[in-house]
Amino acid sequence: MTAILALCLAAGPGDLARPLDLYELTADQARQLDGYAVEVFLEAGCPADVGDGYTVVGGYERDDGVSRSLVLRGERHDIDRGDTVTVTACCGSSSTTGTP
Repeated sequence: MTAILALCLAAGPGDLARPLDLYELTADQARQLDGYAVEVFLEAGCPADVGDGYTVVGGYERDDGVSRSLVLRGERHDIDRGDTVTVTACCGSSSTTGTP
């Protein structure tokens, strides 16, 4: 099973008192937060992928099979590997199953 965690497009103020470390968040914890406004931070594990009007920031890989990323509104060419990005957004988690 491959699980994908994504925070899409900045929303309103978060429901929590301090930012969560997205790298440390488990898939079960993300499912509990699905649909809630949260503030999280993630250290970019690779160069940001800049598209037409959006930017995807991927975190470092872990051995748990979960991909952690932030999807930002706008084209952010200033985010490099190792930069820490903090966002307030609606948490979304999805999982897909299949054979590798």
